[in-house]
Amino acid sequence: MSKKKDKPMDLEVVKPKVEAIVCAAFESDAGAGFENASSDCYAIPYLQILQKGSPQCDDDNNAHIDGAVPGQIFNNVTQKRVDGQVGVLVVPVHMHHRFVEWVPRTSGGGFKGTYDPNDPLVLKAKNNRDESGKLILENGNYLADTRYHFCLVLDEDGSMAPVVIGMTSTQLRKSRNWMTQMQNIQFRRADGSSYIAPSYSHVYRLTTVGESNEKGGWKGWKISLERRLNPSDPADAAIVEYARTFRKQLMDGRAQVAPMDDELSAGSNDASF
Repeated sequence: MSKKKDKPMDLEVVKPKVEAIVCAAFESDAGAGFENASSDCYAIPYLQILQKGSPQCDDDNNAHIDGAVPGQIFNNVTQKRVDGQVGVLVVPVHMHHRFVEWVPRTSGGGFKGTYDPNDPLVLKAKNNRDESGKLILENGNYLADTRYHFCLVLDEDGSMAPVVIGMTSTQLRKSRNWMTQMQNIQFRRADGSSYIAPSYSHVYRLTTVGESNEKGGWKGWKISLERRLNPSDPADAAIVEYARTFRKQLMDGRAQVAPMDDELSAGSNDASF
């Protein structure tokens, strides 16, 4: 059984491209203040869609943010919000499939751990679903099929940074469609043969749209292909190199998602939870 709380990524190797600012006053203090900071001191930010039930949109919640409204795209570390209709540009690097154990909200809620899709506990739970289709464990908790999309988010100033986007429930269809779209992109070799392009060969725009079912409404993801990266362009080459290094960390297990404590924040963007 592979239940565990995943560790935050090691940001010591992968560093974002930053705007070059000439400031000689701090050159002698380069890196000061971070001497004792290990990888446990950093985390990959989540990009999430603010919902009606999000704490940031609740006037009576300590996490309330002035101006926060449902449909905005929110970075839980930088606290930056982006208009959902404008969206953000991302370069997908890797997808991580996990089953996340949650305590029901009626019992206080909260994250308990994650499991590999082939874990015996997950396979057993697939034979024990409630009326809504949730996978119920013997302890009364449930498992949420979750796809974590690790990406680089590209900012207008030319900077880039790693983020993770959790998709579960109704958003699983968006994840599957996105993966299929990426896998269908092929490049041609000099000998005429073709190969599947790496996921980080293209830039995508993520916006938000209104969705609903018989239980209510929410905001979901809309994913659109923006453009292909050009390795001959220095700026695009830097993005590709960053993506390669980030992917290596993910494949080596040194960069993993640290699940959030609240399922709504972690990617449950619909009314079925």
